Amino acid sequence: MKSKLIIYFLLLVLGFSACEKPANVDLPSAEPKPVVFAFLSPEENEIKVSVTLSNPIFNNKPQSNQFEVIKDALVQLEDNTGKKINLTFDIFTDAYLANQTQMQILPGEKYKVLVSFRQYAVFGETTVPANAIPFTKVEINQEGRDNFNNIKFGLYARWQDPANEVNYYRTLIESKYVWNDADTLYSSIQYDKVLSEPSNDGKEMLLRYNVLFNDGALDQKNYLDVYLLHTDYNYYEYHKRRLSYVGEDIFVEPLPMYSNIKGGGLGVVGSYRKVRSTVEVLR
Repeated sequence: MKSKLIIYFLLLVLGFSACEKPANVDLPSAEPKPVVFAFLSPEENEIKVSVTLSNPIFNNKPQSNQFEVIKDALVQLEDNTGKKINLTFDIFTDAYLANQTQMQILPGEKYKVLVSFRQYAVFGETTVPANAIPFTKVEINQEGRDNFNNIKFGLYARWQDPANEVNYYRTLIESKYVWNDADTLYSSIQYDKVLSEPSNDGKEMLLRYNVLFNDGALDQKNYLDVYLLHTDYNYYEYHKRRLSYVGEDIFVEPLPMYSNIKGGGLGVVGSYRKVRSTVEVLR
């Protein structure tokens, strides 16, 4: 009886394998799309718009991590009165630039970025946050040493969240130091986070950051620049997703990137207000 079951099982497996056929699946085709990025701020001297062309996975072009930079587009900035200015392509930044002497970015005002080239015509809009929110207090305190005898510092930055409205923030800390009293200033971003805290509406907000210095490093001049960006929703939503990217971990669930570009394009037009506070790190 047992041998009959084995023979029956083998015949069943062979039967299934005989039913296998090559699968010819037509993969979906996708056309390249314009990709536009612009982040406007009254606190920046320059207006900058980058324009590239996407490289979809399912097309006939070789795959590359680099998008094609578009150098011959018509790129315009329009304010809420209908006035427009043309931006000029800059070969050093691979972006379209204008100065705020050509059009001033004003708090609380709405702006539209329009891009056209070849068969494409896309645009994105943003309303600049009305207020730059100042820090109420920024301080750095020495808080002992770690197990390797590095000096521990705690940086505390506070600000007041405006009440009865949803606010979006980006906080950054940039480390700067001057080596051997030279005039060269070295810098690197140490902290970068976006946040929106509806549960803390109208309350004091706190950024806390811990940093280590060895004794030799403190023989030089060290500074921490603390930035508080009060952003619009577009800026916040894009950077929240971008900063959530953690590399090549195959178990991380994909997160669709945010876009507010209309007309068949991708990318973001956003805006922000910016304040900065600098503290010197002293022994």
